[in-house]
Amino acid sequence: MIEPEDRIEAELARMRPHPMPADLTERLDACLSAPEPASPWPDRFLVSAMAAGALAACVIIGVLLTVATDSAPVMAPTAQITNVPRIGTPLQSLAQLDVNWAEAR
Repeated sequence: MIEPEDRIEAELARMRPHPMPADLTERLDACLSAPEPASPWPDRFLVSAMAAGALAACVIIGVLLTVATDSAPVMAPTAQITNVPRIGTPLQSLAQLDVNWAEAR
């Protein structure tokens, strides 16, 4: 009895590939020998990456060369209101403020 592996090997030994048509090899040769048109996208990407790097370098140099000031920015003085009622102010002082406001009109 023939083993299953031997049958497969015998069947594979009987198989022969078909020869390739001559026009197929000529078409493949023509496709492979024709130069592909150059795409501008890789060059544009390279130039844009170089420009972004140069811009980043300029920003870094500008930040490093900026003279640091020791003084903090000074804000303009604001008007101080002294008669402002607070949470702990008694009701009488609130009524007094209301009277003062009415007399000012």
